[in-house]
Amino acid sequence: MPTCVVASTKGGAGKSTSVVSMAVAFASGGLSVAIIDGDPQQHSAMFVQQRAKNSDFALDDKAKEWTHDGITVARNVTEDTMVDEIQRLAAANDIVLIDSQGSANQAMLMAMSQSNIIVIPCQASRFDVSGAIRTAQIAAQAAKMVGREIPVRLLLSRTPPAIRSNMIGQIAKEFTDAGYRFLRTELMDRPALQNMTVSGKAPSVDSDRPGERNAAENMLALAKEVGLILQGKEPPLEMVVAGKGGAS
Repeated sequence: MPTCVVASTKGGAGKSTSVVSMAVAFASGGLSVAIIDGDPQQHSAMFVQQRAKNSDFALDDKAKEWTHDGITVARNVTEDTMVDEIQRLAAANDIVLIDSQGSANQAMLMAMSQSNIIVIPCQASRFDVSGAIRTAQIAAQAAKMVGREIPVRLLLSRTPPAIRSNMIGQIAKEFTDAGYRFLRTELMDRPALQNMTVSGKAPSVDSDRPGERNAAENMLALAKEVGLILQGKEPPLEMVVAGKGGAS
């Protein structure tokens, strides 16, 4: 089944938030989702753990893999086990999402070599730009290593929902001019998404709070676009903002 690597050589770019957002969105559509947490900080695994606690579902702290509510997470996956874990989980699930370590390493390269799409989160900062470019270079190495094209898409993350800064537009233009491609969907900076990563409670499109609804729609839009690319149904190149507007 399809594998999506979410990678950045810079920490704090929004990598784990992107992974759990897509995981929840795919699972809400009835798909079986596996997350491979290759980051030493184990943020994706912590999310699944908290999600289970919310429903009083007991997880074995010593287990290398947790499953709850349509999402399986493989914990502490290293470069030695990365390829085997990807292939095992891809055979048993509808989609595999890989939360790679926030630095350039062999595990990231191995994960990318097994992927069907590589998503690189990038905030509107020069530090993130540098990290995104380095990550894209590693992705190119992975594609060369396996002798096939691997789609690479940049994801603008933590963008403001109401006001678009000049810096965002400038960075987007620079990347586009250099031949990099963006996802149409941006992952916005919303309290509901921040709360989800802490509490494990995902926002719902049925919420009576506009900010939560918009956050949920943003998550669904991101997953849908990645899903379309995985199916070979390339969305238009023009970037659009999903879930924009409304109270945050």
